[in-house]
Amino acid sequence: MANYYTQAAFEINLELEQKIFALQVLECAEDEKVDFTKSHKTVHEAAYPNDVYRLAKKFVKSLDDYEPGNVYLPFKYADTGDSIHIAHDESINTEAAATFCYLILKHFDSDDYVCIEAAHTCSKPRPDGFGGHAAFVTKKGVKWMCTAHWMHKNIARHKKAA
Repeated sequence: MANYYTQAAFEINLELEQKIFALQVLECAEDEKVDFTKSHKTVHEAAYPNDVYRLAKKFVKSLDDYEPGNVYLPFKYADTGDSIHIAHDESINTEAAATFCYLILKHFDSDDYVCIEAAHTCSKPRPDGFGGHAAFVTKKGVKWMCTAHWMHKNIARHKKAA
């Protein structure tokens, strides 16, 4: 049996205060005591600044299968000092990672950008097991590119020209 993976590692560069805010958003999103389905904040949830809580709620609601008390971020992150490093040990969900970056850039009305380049890999040498995609993230949104789509487009052009 083959195992399929999506590998990526990238950084979001932020000023110190922005980075602290972004890390608080991730902490709030992962907090098992926070329930984003309720209309009113609990005493525990009120400990988070309103902007942090609001952005964490937007982010968590964008994730598939959100369950209060059981939030699994589909990427790992680390404070590198100058930035936040985002990756995963096995398979990263780049859509979730891009959404997080977009929300942070938009919140700060930042003119910066984040580039995500992902490799699709496989534990066996299967023809369908390799490829990749990329995302260009700004405060205005996320633009995607997929190597499989690019390949199919070029195949179609080649067949049409032949």
